Amino acid sequence: MIKIKQYKSIVLPIKTSKENIDYLFKCNKETAKVWNECIRLHKKLWTEKQEYVDRKYLQDHIKGSFSNILAAKCMQITIKKYLQAVKAVQQARKIGRTDEKYPWRQKKNYNTTWDNTQLKIDYDKNIIRTPRPKYFNVVIDGKRKLNPLFLKFRTKLPP
Repeated sequence: MIKIKQYKSIVLPIKTSKENIDYLFKCNKETAKVWNECIRLHKKLWTEKQEYVDRKYLQDHIKGSFSNILAAKCMQITIKKYLQAVKAVQQARKIGRTDEKYPWRQKKNYNTTWDNTQLKIDYDKNIIRTPRPKYFNVVIDGKRKLNPLFLKFRTKLPP
């Protein structure tokens, strides 16, 4: 018998400053730009060579383009989601569902996803720490210090 792990996602109300909320909204806009760039690159490759995109192609062309706001891992997760959407359409078309379309719609906002290895959760203080790219690091006494984003949640016992 195979045991299947089930994960439950919950929405945590957070309390943070206006600057941090603005940063999170900027992250969503940048993630949408990454998604839109994936669509553009896929269309370009298909029209030129009749080939599908792969992870390496997308990461090589997107790397360095959106690094001011997003962490690299967030871009990789967005690329992975795009490739999963493309793969789902390919599988649907193999079984005869020709009504399915490849991702084509341009997005203005797209939820930024952080990997569980990126998030540091302090259960005693009810704080979630998310990373930010080097652009947001602070230089103190000639040394670069990390400037992560701190989010305070209200729930007493998160899972």
